[in-house]
Amino acid sequence: MVGRLDPHRVAVGGHSIGGSFVFDLSLTDHRVAAAFDLDGALFGPAATHTLTVPALAILADMDAISVGDLAVTGSTADVSRQTLTRLATAKDIVSVAIRNARHYDVTDLPAIAPALPAAVRAVAMQGAGTIGRAGTVTTNTVVRRFLDAALAPEHRPATVAELTTGLPAATAYPVR
Repeated sequence: MVGRLDPHRVAVGGHSIGGSFVFDLSLTDHRVAAAFDLDGALFGPAATHTLTVPALAILADMDAISVGDLAVTGSTADVSRQTLTRLATAKDIVSVAIRNARHYDVTDLPAIAPALPAAVRAVAMQGAGTIGRAGTVTTNTVVRRFLDAALAPEHRPATVAELTTGLPAATAYPVR
């Protein structure tokens, strides 16, 4: 979006626990007009209170698939299941999964990894899937499209189709 910055109407986003934090912030800070969470689970107030602003949840598909697998147990899978159930109660939530992606593929890491020293790159990419740089590009495109809709003067909810058109790695993730 191009134009003047409106400090009373902003979007916030975060990755992992940072995504949980921005959803929590959206419940109490009236300047927040939209929020997005990149492969995070809800831990704070947003885990028990319905979101009231347009929200986007991008899930790393390889992580989302493991959460749906009944063989997966433990606190991480339980928190992820609770998150998806909770997000289903929000009015303007849209969830997108990125195919062949894991937790760090929905960040800038795959795009900057080639510039990292080999030893650092090897450690950093342990949380990555097989999508590579396309994960970063796809995530950035989906977020930009979401924000264009959510922050438009004539606010309208974004649809999964609108967010994923032309992006073969992006697909709807059903939370309803």
